[in-house]
Amino acid sequence: MKSANKNKTKMYLAIGLIMLILISAWILNLKNTFNKSSGAKSDFDQPALDEKWNKMTNELSKIMGNIKKLQENFGQAATSSAARLQGAAEINPEQLNKLLEKLKIEISTTTSLTDLQLLNNTTTDEK
Repeated sequence: MKSANKNKTKMYLAIGLIMLILISAWILNLKNTFNKSSGAKSDFDQPALDEKWNKMTNELSKIMGNIKKLQENFGQAATSSAARLQGAAEINPEQLNKLLEKLKIEISTTTSLTDLQLLNNTTTDEK
């Protein structure tokens, strides 16, 4: 029995020693990590950040100004074209029908002429 108790105590001491070594190594590693990060130069240099921020806001304000100008120009273009259309000559339905008939006649005559020309070319080629 005494040998069993001796073995248990040796086991507990060995496990405790290993745990102590691992925890102390972990604490030393953590301490070194914090020391390295605090001693290193910071990426968050305040004057440089302020300069970048001011530059970025200036560029964004220029872009927003350009967008507003474009919106105004598009708005003016739409109203000016609407005013032109309102001041344009009005066409009666009768005049519109006459124009459509003229277009139909022109289309029918041009297609018939081209058809005739194609027929004439094919008949001359066959001879």
